[in-house]
Amino acid sequence: GFSYVKCNVIFNPKEPKFSVTNAFLTQFNYTTTDQTLNFNLAFNITITNPNKRVDIEYHDIEVTAMYEDKTFALVRSGGRVTHFYKGHENTTVLQNLHVQGKRLVKFGEAELRKFKSQTNAGIYGIDLQLAL
Repeated sequence: GFSYVKCNVIFNPKEPKFSVTNAFLTQFNYTTTDQTLNFNLAFNITITNPNKRVDIEYHDIEVTAMYEDKTFALVRSGGRVTHFYKGHENTTVLQNLHVQGKRLVKFGEAELRKFKSQTNAGIYGIDLQLAL
């Protein structure tokens, strides 16, 4: 217990901050006849370590793209960023992460109405989930 308190007082660790920048959605079409979502999404992820005394080491990064709580794409850093080290008070930008393809996605009537509405507006609510 004492070492835990000592580490927290000395190091005062903070969670790293993540943000998606420069996201480009060049294709996002849904075909109702075969329930297929066609997509082409490119983006950058900025990772900031705000800690003054704590460094962070990452092994493999996985990004899941979701629309209306339905997973439609998965990208792994694979050979590009399998392992990297973030020094204290440091920022790294992972550039040109990309998901493209088509996926079977079953939308209910309400989800389909929302998709059509967002298509008309040209703005979609896509969530990206990171696993590190």
